[in-house]
Amino acid sequence: MSTAPAPRIRLLLLGGGFLLLGGALRFTALGEVGLFVDEGGHLLAPVDADVRRVIDPVAEGKPAMAWLFAPAHGFPLDPLVVARGLVALLGLGTAAALAVALHAVAGARAGLLGLALWALCPFAVFHERLALLDPAVGFLTAAGLALLARALRTDRTPSARLRGAVLGAGLAGTAVAVKVSALALAPALGVVLLALAPRPGRLHLAALAAYLAPAALLFAALPGLGQRLPVAAAAPPPLALWSWTAGYGGWPLAVLGAAALAGLAHPGSGRRTAAGFALAALLAFGVAQALYPVPYARYLHGEHVLLVGALALGLDRWRSRFALAPALIAAVGWLWTDLALVRDPARAPVPRAERVQYVSGPWSGDGVAAALVRVRAEAARGPAVVFVRRYSRPASYAAVLAARRDPALHVVPLSLDTPTGLAGARAVAARARALLGPAVRFLVLADGEPRPESAFLAAAEVGARVLWTHAKPDGGAIDLLEIVP
Repeated sequence: MSTAPAPRIRLLLLGGGFLLLGGALRFTALGEVGLFVDEGGHLLAPVDADVRRVIDPVAEGKPAMAWLFAPAHGFPLDPLVVARGLVALLGLGTAAALAVALHAVAGARAGLLGLALWALCPFAVFHERLALLDPAVGFLTAAGLALLARALRTDRTPSARLRGAVLGAGLAGTAVAVKVSALALAPALGVVLLALAPRPGRLHLAALAAYLAPAALLFAALPGLGQRLPVAAAAPPPLALWSWTAGYGGWPLAVLGAAALAGLAHPGSGRRTAAGFALAALLAFGVAQALYPVPYARYLHGEHVLLVGALALGLDRWRSRFALAPALIAAVGWLWTDLALVRDPARAPVPRAERVQYVSGPWSGDGVAAALVRVRAEAARGPAVVFVRRYSRPASYAAVLAARRDPALHVVPLSLDTPTGLAGARAVAARARALLGPAVRFLVLADGEPRPESAFLAAAEVGARVLWTHAKPDGGAIDLLEIVP
C-alpha cells in the first residue's frame, strides 16, 4: 500500500490546527474592547444616511464603508461583535489564501509556513479583532495572489495562464473598492508578477489592465472619489512605517527575518520567487512611506501579506529539517503576544501608540459601555432626550447604535458647542416636550479631548449639571450632563 497520502494528510491537519488556533485568537472576547471611533462610522454608514452625509465614504476614499458591515445589523446580537467576527473570518481567509499562493509557487511546506505565520502574526491578530476596513484589503490582496500564483504554474497552458492572471490581478484590484489607497500596492504586485513570469508580454499587459479596471470603473461611476484624502505636507520620518511592524513583531520578527535572509542566500530553484516577494514587500513599504501623510499601522495590511509571504518563502529555502527551529521559536514568541492581546490588550507588548489609539486613549471606546449604562439608568427614571456630538466620537456612535436597538432611548446627533447648535437643541426640546410631556429631561453625552460641549454649555445659561464623568487612562474623558435648553 502506498504511503504517499500520509504527508499530505499531516500537512492538512497542521494547517487546520493553525487555522483553529488563529480563529481562537481572533474570536475570543471580541466584545471586551470598547468601540473605536472608526468602527462606529463603519457600522453606521451602511444604515444611517445622516452618517453618510457627514462622513462621506466616497469622498474619504473608502467606498466599502457604505456597505461592508451592513450584514452586522441582521443578527440579534451586538452589531459590533458581529462586525468584528466578520473581520476575523476575513483574517482566516487571508491566511488560507496566502497558503494557497505559497503552495503554488514553492510547495506545501511554504504554504504551511505562510498560513501559520499569518495566523499568529500579532499585527494581523490585533487588527482582525476590530471592525476595520483594512483587513478586507489584505484578504483581497492574498486571494488575488492565490489565483495569480496558481494560474502561472508551468504546467498550465498559455491560455489558462492568461485567464488566471487576469482573474487574479482583477481580484486584487477590487481592493480599491474597499479603500482607494490599495492602489499603492500596484508596484509591489507588479514585482511579484515579474518574479512568477519573468518575460514581459501580453500576459503582463492583460494583468495590469485587469488590476486597474476596478479603479477606472469606480472613479468613473463615483464622482468625487477620494477628494477628502489627506495630502502629505511632509513625509513621515524615515522608516516610520517599519517601526509599527517592528513594534508588533518584536524579537520573533527579527529571528524570522534573519532566518529568511539566510534562506534566501541558498542557491537553487525558487530563489527568484523568494527574492521577488522580498523585494515586493520592501517596495510596498517604501511606497506607503512616501504616500501616507499619517502612518497608521492598520493601513499596512496588504503590505504585511507580502512581508509574511517573503518570510515564509525565505524560511522554506532552508533544506534542513532543523531550519524550522527559527519558525517554531518565533511562533512561541508571537503566541505569547497574541494571548496578551486577547487577555489584556491595554498592556500587551505592542506599540504603545496603538494601545492608546484603540484601547485607552481619546479615540478609544474606554468607558463607553459604562456611559451607556448610566444613560439607560437616567432614561429609566423618566423620558429623556440624549444629545450627542454629530459623529466622529466613540460615545456618539455607540449611543446612536444603542438607540437603534432600544426604542426607549431618544438620541439626537447634534453638536452643542456653538450658538447654532444650542438653538437647534432648543427647537428639539420644544418638540420633545410636546411629544413626551413637560417632564422630559435633556442629557448631553460629551466624549473626547477636548470636549467643546462641556466647555460651551458650562459658559452658556442652560443650567448644565454634570451627572457622571469618566477619565480615560491615556487622555480624553466622557461627560454626561443634564441641561435645561
